Amino acid sequence: MDEIKVSVICAAYNHEKYIEDAIRGFLKQKTNFKFEVFIHDDASTDNTAAIIKKYADQYPELIRPIFQKENQYSQHISFFKNDILPLARGKYLAVCEGDDYWVDENKLQKQADYLDAHPDCSFCCGACLEVNLDGTTRRELHPFDRAGEYTMNDFPYIKTNIPTATMMYRIEYVDLQGMKFSSHTRGFHIGAKPRQMFLLTKGSMYYDDSILSAYRIGNSQSWMGQMLKANVETRVRSLDASVKMMKCFDEETEGKYHDAVEFMIREQEFAKARLLLDYPTIRDKKNKYFYDKMSRKDKLKLWMQRKTPRLYALVMKRRSA
Repeated sequence: MDEIKVSVICAAYNHEKYIEDAIRGFLKQKTNFKFEVFIHDDASTDNTAAIIKKYADQYPELIRPIFQKENQYSQHISFFKNDILPLARGKYLAVCEGDDYWVDENKLQKQADYLDAHPDCSFCCGACLEVNLDGTTRRELHPFDRAGEYTMNDFPYIKTNIPTATMMYRIEYVDLQGMKFSSHTRGFHIGAKPRQMFLLTKGSMYYDDSILSAYRIGNSQSWMGQMLKANVETRVRSLDASVKMMKCFDEETEGKYHDAVEFMIREQEFAKARLLLDYPTIRDKKNKYFYDKMSRKDKLKLWMQRKTPRLYALVMKRRSA
């Protein structure tokens, strides 16, 4: 009971409206082991740091704050590698961004128990709620249809991205610097996919189909919020960076997962075609799987963008008004 089993990492920046939800999610965890929580404030310009300090003073044995004087993210500096990893004492790592939060009080216990019992499993993950800025629920996100173990060959067929806040993984697998493919994501925040792919080269993943966390959308500081505001050119560059990363991953793993990687590359190219309104590519037979997955609403949107661009622009302008 004296040893730290899990190190929790929380990255915060201008999250004064949300950081308390994240911290309360940490505090309510019920475990039969000790864990530590690193909350990294990346030189916030609001009251985020003050809120973190308040809780760190109340729970000094649990919360380990790190306050930056200069923003590290804008300089492409890895605070995780430089400031947290050297201090982390846990056998396992769990992650929760400062604007997300955990809803399952047994999250850490369940996942640590599974990893203890299954040494061939490299990480655990689960389902989550997608919530608005005020915390009201929009929908549930379930990457897979059922709980169980999955491999790299299953990874391309997830229904939605694996929520980072649901993950727990082994600390010996955290350093992506040993694989060059991670360098292709520098300057392009494309989510946790590179790390998840790397972890799947080390073992299987266990997916728990219960709701473990809440993913908040609409925050302008988040990657998703920035992508929603980004122009087409920026979003295309991000997709191109993702494709480069996948091709390099394929080379470094000597084609062991080639079919899975090729499928994911086609998916990225399909997303790019949608952004560029490249209708022949979108309707190409080789992309039927991705086209069929589109909702009726997205298909109608695509049709309007191509056939009636002025009407589409007018509709979108009225909706944003």
